[in-house]
Amino acid sequence: MDWKPARTTKEAAYGLYLDPFHLVRPDHPWYANIEARLSRRHYAVSERVKSPFQARADYVHLGVVGHQGTGKTTMVRQAMADLRGVGILPVYVDALKVLDPQDCTFSDVVLVLVEAVATELVGVDPPHLNLDPALLQSIRDWFAEQIISEEHREELVGEIASEAQAGLDLPFIATLLSRIKGTLRSSNDYRVEIRRRAGRDPQELVRRVNLLLDGLHDALASRRQRICVVFDNLEKIRPRATVERAILQRANDLRLLRCHVIYFLAPADQYAPGAVQADQALLTVEVPVLPVRHREDPWGTVRPDVVEAVSLLLSKRLDLEALLEQPSLVIEALVRWSGGRLRDIIDLTRLACEFADIDEAKVTRSHVDEAAAKLSGSRLVAMRPDAWARAVEIHRDKAVDNREQDNHMLLHALVLAYDGRPWWDVHPLVEADPRFASARLSSS
Repeated sequence: MDWKPARTTKEAAYGLYLDPFHLVRPDHPWYANIEARLSRRHYAVSERVKSPFQARADYVHLGVVGHQGTGKTTMVRQAMADLRGVGILPVYVDALKVLDPQDCTFSDVVLVLVEAVATELVGVDPPHLNLDPALLQSIRDWFAEQIISEEHREELVGEIASEAQAGLDLPFIATLLSRIKGTLRSSNDYRVEIRRRAGRDPQELVRRVNLLLDGLHDALASRRQRICVVFDNLEKIRPRATVERAILQRANDLRLLRCHVIYFLAPADQYAPGAVQADQALLTVEVPVLPVRHREDPWGTVRPDVVEAVSLLLSKRLDLEALLEQPSLVIEALVRWSGGRLRDIIDLTRLACEFADIDEAKVTRSHVDEAAAKLSGSRLVAMRPDAWARAVEIHRDKAVDNREQDNHMLLHALVLAYDGRPWWDVHPLVEADPRFASARLSSS
């Protein structure tokens, strides 16, 4: 694909340019370092992610807390890229693809982690790291014999376990662990038995995994590299009790793993927690929405540094002069309606381009308002009828409580988290709805 910015509204509306699910990595032509344009006091996510790795000699276990659509993945990947110079070797895990969101356990998380590490390092150049054969034999025997029952061994590992020298290299270990991981995504007899065996002695499971992690780190010593496993998309798992049970409640055990780990967490894990609050279990970094305004600013304020940052972001994807009528005013309207949520900036821009294409015109502020009305129609169906009065209170007090209504609104980005003190406010789409005005009038 030609990665040059779109020059027509049709390209922008229907092409890949404004697809919110297209991951833009730090080395992508569309990547924009918006953090460099914003105050570190109010928005410095990648710097805050990097700091523990730069300041500490031990292994870092970090929770990155933020709404979906705030750019967590891109900013953490930027931090990992910046940390390569100090020896951080990232291993990415898509939690939605490998964990059962309805039924995930501590042992599942550990098994997924070690499989991801082994599989990633098979591809390290040279292909076969110089690992102690005795260590590999021990790892093979324990996972093949202690985690997999004799009844299921043949079906799961088949002919690979019967080879005379099988297990004396990392590719075999990775294949063995991949067979085990493959049982964890859905309910089956293999999963029941593997969980029973892995969970009967969690300390031994962690000890065995650490033996392999230590061996891999020894093999990477000449490169001065240390592994960091990133559990991406973990904040999208529903129900949140799954993550609390498997990770937050077991954080003391997970911190025993001898590698760096980053867990993506939802705002509700911190601000509407169940039994365990995120920052009581892990070191945390919060990812706020863009600082469109500060707490003391009046409603409707749009800070110019945010407009500048969003202009940079969009200019990588769109020819702003060709597509926008009065670009600075259009972008200011996009920022105001988004509340600072990056996903909404992209969605609003795409919708505005769609309406402008219908009119065969450049994008105007009226098109942005039309886009906001359309986005509101789909977003606010998540707003529960009894939550409007509570939304008015949050708007007034700039605070959330640990209550079910707040949890639901945080989950669906109807209430947004801003940095600084920190503080919260309703999404502009909520504030603009007549039901909000009615609830505010009733409360006065």
